[in-house]
Amino acid sequence: MTTNLDESINSVLKKTRNLPINILVKSTYLRCNNLFNQRGREVKAMIRSDHAYTEIINKAMEDAQRKANSHHVLEFDQYDIRFIVQEAINPRKVQPVGNFTISLDQRWCDCGKFQKVHMPCLHVVTTCKHAHHEYRAYIDLVYTLESVSNVYRGLFEELRNEAYWSSTRVESSSNKVKNKLFNSILIHVNLNLFLVQVNLWGKYKFY
Repeated sequence: MTTNLDESINSVLKKTRNLPINILVKSTYLRCNNLFNQRGREVKAMIRSDHAYTEIINKAMEDAQRKANSHHVLEFDQYDIRFIVQEAINPRKVQPVGNFTISLDQRWCDCGKFQKVHMPCLHVVTTCKHAHHEYRAYIDLVYTLESVSNVYRGLFEELRNEAYWSSTRVESSSNKVKNKLFNSILIHVNLNLFLVQVNLWGKYKFY
């Protein structure tokens, strides 16, 4: 899926973009509602099956544990907090091996992944295995299925019949212009944020 905003809009609205704006908005609203309900049910099913973390985390940690034995760990304090991980030579990869400083108390690794994505990188998993630490203690709560479940909870409401909609208040022409400008900016900002989130959810599914 593309990260370009215009292309994202085109892909989402490809079949409905020639329809009137009210139908287009309603169609998008209902499609998003269906998507969130579907994803929410899938996450709930995983929680009922006693899964604690998202699929992304599980796969990443399994891969890191498989590779951990090929690295060498040097300890730099008596509290098992500061380490240097020396990568082993991997003939299948062309990039050179390196040394990476780990500070578990500061949640720091020289590779940068630990700080950026808030989940243990390969080097952190290696040090945790060496020092008999539980690497799950360094996984951010955002990757738990409970947190993901909250994302899909109660975001959409049913659309009532138009007869129950509140009537439009008569405004002066100057106030109308101001309100239209404000609403246009607000909608544009919210749409950008929303499409970025949908783009990420569609790509990673978060579980």
